Amino acid sequence: MKKILFFLAMLPMLVFTACSDDDENSLSLDKSGISLYFKDEIKLTASDNVTWSSEDDFVAGVSSSGVVEGRHVGKTFIVASNGAETVKCAVEVKPKYNTFVEPVLDFGSSKADIKVKEKRELRTDNATSLVYMDNKDGVGVVYTFEDGKMKSCGLVLLQYKYAEDIMDFLLERYAPYTMDDDGDMFIFVNGMPDKWDMIVSLSVETNGIVVLYAPKDAIISKSVSDEVPDIMEHARSILKYSKSIN
Repeated sequence: MKKILFFLAMLPMLVFTACSDDDENSLSLDKSGISLYFKDEIKLTASDNVTWSSEDDFVAGVSSSGVVEGRHVGKTFIVASNGAETVKCAVEVKPKYNTFVEPVLDFGSSKADIKVKEKRELRTDNATSLVYMDNKDGVGVVYTFEDGKMKSCGLVLLQYKYAEDIMDFLLERYAPYTMDDDGDMFIFVNGMPDKWDMIVSLSVETNGIVVLYAPKDAIISKSVSDEVPDIMEHARSILKYSKSIN
């Protein structure tokens, strides 16, 4: 009986000691979640020496010292590991620009599925297309179908007043990829090299700006141009000029 009483008396101390050791060795971060904008940075601090990584480098990257950079609109996790333990910080990259509402980007969906999800006013419904009108400045939203499945979609004839914002809208969501041979269509992609599955094209037409969305196999595969920064400046100059003359 005395041995049992002695053990019971020591039990709280043993529990306290075990918890203290666990707490002392537990890996933690100073933030469990952060939100930031495209190109913004926030530093994370770990309670131990760690290796940093991102679950999605397209959305957010992290340096060897724990500085998180917002790269594209979306959500992901930054991971810190000391070899024995791993902790995560939830990251949301928020948009600054809401220039227009993008189409429903569910390629392969039926017309019925698109109709359920698309909230704008339906104007045309035929065998190969659905056309909606956005009550924001009369922007047309077009969905094309092949064999009953959505093949591509886009916003047509956006007014030139959007010219100053539309490039920033696309850049904070997508990565510059290339431009066509004529230099008047600019193509973006929705992921890192070898991981993207959608293209977004921006072109300036006589009557307005057109933004089209399509699956990766809609174009012949090209390598990413080393001149992408110059391409984006070229695109901005065309948009700026188009606005000035319209």
